Amino acid sequence: MNKIKNQRVVNVIADRTRKAGKGRNIIAVLAIALTTVLFTTLFTVGGSIVKKQQEETMRQVGGSAHAGFKYLLPEEYEIVKKDKELKEVSYRIVVADAVNQELLKLHTEVSFYEDLDAKFSFCYPEVGHMPQKEDEIVTSDLVLGKLGIPCKVGEKVTLSLKINDHEPIKKTFTLSGYFKGDTVAQSQIALVSEEYAKKAAPTPAASAMETAVDASDYAGRIMADFNFKSSFQLEKQAAELVKRCGFPESIDTGLNWAYIGGEMDMEMTLLIAVLLFVILMSGYLIIYNIFYINVYHDIRYYGLLKTIGTTGRQLRRMVRRQAYMLSLYGIPVGVIVGTAVGKLLLPVVMGRLAFSRTADTEVVLNVWIFAGAAVFSFITVFISCIKPCRIASKVSPIEAVRYTEGQNETAKKKKAKKTKRVSPRSMAFQNIRRNRKKIVVVVASLSMALVMLNSIYSLLQGFDMDKFVSSMTVSDFSVADATLDNFSVDYDSIVMDGVTKEFLAALEKQKGIEDVGNIYMKEIYPTFTDEAAALLEKRIFGNPEVKKNFDEVTGMEGDDAPCIDNYREQGRIDGKVYGVGKMVMESLENPEGTLDWEKFSTGKYVIATRYEITDEKGINYFEPGDKVTVSNEAGATREYEVLRPRICLIPAE
Repeated sequence: MNKIKNQRVVNVIADRTRKAGKGRNIIAVLAIALTTVLFTTLFTVGGSIVKKQQEETMRQVGGSAHAGFKYLLPEEYEIVKKDKELKEVSYRIVVADAVNQELLKLHTEVSFYEDLDAKFSFCYPEVGHMPQKEDEIVTSDLVLGKLGIPCKVGEKVTLSLKINDHEPIKKTFTLSGYFKGDTVAQSQIALVSEEYAKKAAPTPAASAMETAVDASDYAGRIMADFNFKSSFQLEKQAAELVKRCGFPESIDTGLNWAYIGGEMDMEMTLLIAVLLFVILMSGYLIIYNIFYINVYHDIRYYGLLKTIGTTGRQLRRMVRRQAYMLSLYGIPVGVIVGTAVGKLLLPVVMGRLAFSRTADTEVVLNVWIFAGAAVFSFITVFISCIKPCRIASKVSPIEAVRYTEGQNETAKKKKAKKTKRVSPRSMAFQNIRRNRKKIVVVVASLSMALVMLNSIYSLLQGFDMDKFVSSMTVSDFSVADATLDNFSVDYDSIVMDGVTKEFLAALEKQKGIEDVGNIYMKEIYPTFTDEAAALLEKRIFGNPEVKKNFDEVTGMEGDDAPCIDNYREQGRIDGKVYGVGKMVMESLENPEGTLDWEKFSTGKYVIATRYEITDEKGINYFEPGDKVTVSNEAGATREYEVLRPRICLIPAE
């Protein structure tokens, strides 16, 4: 049989051998299907979560483009547009902020968008068309709802537009289209025509690359958004684009962190690798155990085949073909069942994630999920067959005919001195001892399955949302004046004391409210006595470590760059004064020493800030026992003793 073409004969023998053991085949198919179910479920749930998290992040960013350059002039945009390494390029022109009183809690930006950039930014009209005439506008249903305007094309929309730092002007538009607004977006969008954009916000003359711009010079500038040919290493690709375009490194570049977040860190990579390894090992042990038993069950049959000239290589082909044919049944079944299981599990898993309330739980399916699950399952089957194939190929015809499982171990043992009582338990124990290696494999396969089950359960149930949230906030709700969260409100117009005592009194009476902690804040330049100024000079202004860190943090050079020496000459530092209640004070993390509310509440003490070098290291402006002076808006001053060096806090109720 060695020198003739006998592959067809080998295949026929392999198929007939496989068909002879229908019961064993069913078990093998189920094992392969189970392994495929595990891989398919992992890829389905994991892939869907990654995709939805990326989409959620895009919604927060406000766009799907890979990156963008900010505040360009038309000629600078043309340079970007001509770059051959970019897949897609589009732009928008900044016009104004809508500052209607009704939109105080809904920051709304007004810009001209190209069609493609509108699609990048999720603001392409779902009903109607893009603005074409000077008085046409497109906006979201959220903005229309706040303005009390029906979502109907042709309605009049009056906006109060703040262009740069000029006084707001009123403009009435005709609604040409609208789209569904996103509640997680940082701001809402209103789209105007290019004709109106050029009229209301002419192109500035000065390049933002030569002189830094602020909110007083945004209008009329181009925001270019673009996609590279791939989303990997966006930071590197953007840096290379800057060089190709001849722009300075200081150009304002925006990277879409939805894609940056998709570049997994080592912890996430390790977690996925461990899950894949556990599934691979579980499937390997189960499938290997089944084929291992099957080979020994047919060991005499393989021995007889050897007596008629079958080679070891041909026997390996026979065993491997049986495995592959069983995979043709097991893998498709596993993919179908795994997809269904993934669809059921996804809502449960997403229910534990922070973005579950604003994202849907529909499974994201694509051909790569099915292909990946099938490939990993096939690899598992292939690896599982290596040892059984080797056993079948090395069998000796004479030994195979005489084979009895466990005979080698029995021969080495001495004869028992006395006859033991026979019972089902003793027979089972002796059967287990006949082949200890097989027992190890069986126990390991069962253990890996339990390890995987326990790991998945721990991942789902071990996450404490309350504990996670408590690391970022000390309360369930926060109430403040809307101007604090609206970027379009001038700093001088921000209301820091908008929460009234009457509101707080009513709030405390609400059902379910357990505690209320208040924070009062004013941005005040602290006043210092000669003694306090000397301490600041020693600890802060004259400290080389502070100067070095300050320069690194500001990252600016030149005459206009902020400098420690400027503060030294002025004899002041920027500061905020906070008044806090007991609940807030007790929630401070890692204070230097114990905070005594009774002592703190006397009104004679403050908790002072410190200069943070790193998260672990800081330099105290003032030490416990030092005297500091705090002034109010009217200029009145009051001296306090520093209780603890942490942050400038004054007791308040």
